[in-house]
Amino acid sequence: MKFNISVPDLEIQLKRRRAIPYNWRGKKQNNGDDKKSNFIYSSPYFDYIQNKIAEYNLENLSDYIWNRWYNFWSAKAVESIFVENKNIIAERDAKNKYSDFSVYDEISKKKFQFDHKTTVIPKYFESKILKYIKDNTDNTDNFIDLHQFDAAIVQWLYENQSQEQRKHWNNRFFVILVDTTKKEHWKIKSELSFLHSHISKYLSSFTIEDCVQFKHGENKVFAGVFWVVR
Repeated sequence: MKFNISVPDLEIQLKRRRAIPYNWRGKKQNNGDDKKSNFIYSSPYFDYIQNKIAEYNLENLSDYIWNRWYNFWSAKAVESIFVENKNIIAERDAKNKYSDFSVYDEISKKKFQFDHKTTVIPKYFESKILKYIKDNTDNTDNFIDLHQFDAAIVQWLYENQSQEQRKHWNNRFFVILVDTTKKEHWKIKSELSFLHSHISKYLSSFTIEDCVQFKHGENKVFAGVFWVVR
């Protein structure tokens, strides 16, 4: 998907969402409310979304709409970071629910399609992960190796997230966001320059063998996991 906005300007737009508390107010993703708010795909500008909410009298869905818009455009930015890598090819079919890009693995000489999901650390894992980071952090910039948690969190995410249109058990790449100070994990989705530096560095040495691999029915599934810790 080509942007009509630069990534730095998109970061400014996304950060405008941060002035409003991040609430779902108990609502779960559902196809009905998604259909009412599909205008979120039309523009990366926050004022456009505000105007559409007023035009269609959707104030009762405002939190839901803001969050969908914020998550969608952040995801598009993250996908643009991925496809900068020489071994990652953007999906040409915008309607493909199961693939956002393909990864060419230089070791196996094969191409693997991946859906992408940027997600905050689930509440189910939050206390354990934050404790582990605290117990294993020193005063250097050493990377906290969280990959020992990959298999458990992959299983949880496949079973519990994307219950509507994007529910599937195909290959998926998870970018998991962790804010160790204020636990405002969701805000990292708007910090595109920060995400760019971390994701690009990780992808420079990524191979398909870094994925969690498991069987679902007759299919072998590959799940990539990248932890972004702030």
